[in-house]
Amino acid sequence: MVGLSPTVDSADDDALPCPDLTPRQVLEQWLREQAVPYLDAEQVKAGLPNRNRLQLFDFVLHREEASWLLAACHENPSERLVADLREWERILGPGFAGVVARVDDDGGITLRTIDGEHIDLG
Repeated sequence: MVGLSPTVDSADDDALPCPDLTPRQVLEQWLREQAVPYLDAEQVKAGLPNRNRLQLFDFVLHREEASWLLAACHENPSERLVADLREWERILGPGFAGVVARVDDDGGITLRTIDGEHIDLG
């Protein structure tokens, strides 16, 4: 698991948890802090087939082994999210892999394939 503590500025410079951030926002903040290049799915969705029928992933990360279709969630992924990521893999073809980023209450992020295999960015 990788950690991130979303914070807000305070008068006494103490880091305070920021519960107002969505899992997607926490993940994007973490990607930026780690200097991981990514594409926001919102930027490319107009060119995607079935974009209105399927739940859209949040980010695309181009990795050496595959391009990750990264979806952020707060709890374990729903069956629909997993099924839709599998469908995106099928539609986009070889070289694309669905990955779920589970964002915990403390801001920790766990990356898993849609088959449940733990992965990291290293």
